[in-house]
Amino acid sequence: MRLGVREQRCDTQACRQSSPIVRSSRMSSESMRNDPVPEARSSASAARLAAFGWRTGRRGAAPTSSVEVVASGTWAVARLWSSPCVLTSSPLPPRSIRVVVGVQGEAEVVAGGVGSALRAGQMMVSAGDTPLSTDSSGLWARCEWRLPWRAAQHERFAPHFDRPLPLPVANHALLTSTTNALCGHPALGRSPSAGMLADVLSLIVQSAIVDATGEAMAFTTGQQALFRRAMSVIESRYADSAFDATALAAALHVSSRYLRTVFAVAHTTPRMAIEARRVRAAWTLLGSDDASHGGALTAVARDAGFSTVARMQAALRRSDAPGGRPA
Repeated sequence: MRLGVREQRCDTQACRQSSPIVRSSRMSSESMRNDPVPEARSSASAARLAAFGWRTGRRGAAPTSSVEVVASGTWAVARLWSSPCVLTSSPLPPRSIRVVVGVQGEAEVVAGGVGSALRAGQMMVSAGDTPLSTDSSGLWARCEWRLPWRAAQHERFAPHFDRPLPLPVANHALLTSTTNALCGHPALGRSPSAGMLADVLSLIVQSAIVDATGEAMAFTTGQQALFRRAMSVIESRYADSAFDATALAAALHVSSRYLRTVFAVAHTTPRMAIEARRVRAAWTLLGSDDASHGGALTAVARDAGFSTVARMQAALRRSDAPGGRPA
């Protein structure tokens, strides 16, 4: 199955522009109203989701969706989008994980009874047997990976499970472009190297967790906690154009110099981290068909946290467009 406007295809370029799935598979409310067989399409969509282990809830009409999967005997990688709906997961085998990466839109995800919003540019990792449900109020696009997970890996990374992790731009690009590459070549799931790919995919997820949390950096305990708090503050305040590295230090009650020292351990700076988050937001908005933006660069710059269009354009040029990191 392909994702796309005409063929339901998703290409890598669209992926790098923060909307690899939705950009090529949008269905407007107008087209849905004019669909002569919406019930049949919704039924088929529910069947596709069910085949991939997601049961639809009872809220509103059955969803419209697209599901594209490549799988081997031990792992599965998929790219999905769905219209507003409630979904509940089926359990995965023991000693496995489920990784959901937000691409566009957002959903309330309840993992193990605790709910949180999973947005574009974020990742959530859960043990395969953890009950998971999602509730999206708009079109929601995401990648989903299902992988074997060794006990040693679980002990190390489990503290980061069941909560949204804001991904650095490069990690998000790696996860989504890998998804696109595999879905574009489903024979890889049946190749002699399919078992080896499980290890590769696991390492990509581990590196994403490490880079999102600073877990493996040479932090002291206090520095690691401060870095996590800093990234959380950036996530909540990047859209405010007045928010900068000085404001971040003030919010954390530390000096700007000490904050730079902590970020240097992660090979970045507070300014770079703030700009990287704004760049990711800008690419998402530029790839969106949200009528509130109407393609206006001024609105995109404002909502992404840039004070002017010129500053946004300069930041986009500095990024390793569009999947990179500010220099």
